[in-house]
Amino acid sequence: MGNPLECLDFVLKKMIHSNELYTRVSAIISAAQFGRDDLIKDIKAASTHLNPAEQEACCFALGALRDTSSISLLEKLAKSS
Repeated sequence: MGNPLECLDFVLKKMIHSNELYTRVSAIISAAQFGRDDLIKDIKAASTHLNPAEQEACCFALGALRDTSSISLLEKLAKSS
C-alpha cells in the first residue's frame, strides 16, 4: 500500500465497517459524494443494520451512485418503519 490513493481506499472501506455509528454514516455519505461505486457492495451490506440513520445514509448513497440493482432494497427500506 505505498500508493496514497490505495491507502485512502483502504481507510474509507475500513470506516464503512467501523464499530462507531457516526463513522460508518460519514464514510457511507463520503463514498457517495466521491462517486465510489466500487463500495456499493459494502453500502448494501450496511443497509441491513437496524439504525435508521445508517439506513438513510445507505439509501442516499445508493441513489446518489445510481445503483439500479438496489431498487428493490430501497423500496423495502422505504416501507420499513
